[in-house]
Amino acid sequence: MTASDIRSTVLAAIGSQWDRTNLHGVSLRTCLVDPVPMKFISASGDQEVMGWLVLLEHPDQKNGYAVVYDEPSGQFGLAQILEGYDPCLFGLYGDFFSALDAM
Repeated sequence: MTASDIRSTVLAAIGSQWDRTNLHGVSLRTCLVDPVPMKFISASGDQEVMGWLVLLEHPDQKNGYAVVYDEPSGQFGLAQILEGYDPCLFGLYGDFFSALDAM
């Protein structure tokens, strides 16, 4: 898949729910990012996992919790990106809003 394909998948998952947020007050309009493939360390730290970064809690600071798309499974997951640390994928949660709500 291309970044454009991933973006289409994300937009389809959001549908008409653009005003939906989570406990962290994430705004879909400002926190969605252009999809970027990234390597993540699994939460257990024992493997590297590829995923597409699609949402970042603090895109202006390039850190925070993130929503990631896992292409092989077609699921969305929750990750964390912090300066000075490897990006960490906590797990896959199924649909986009399940991952967003897991923050």
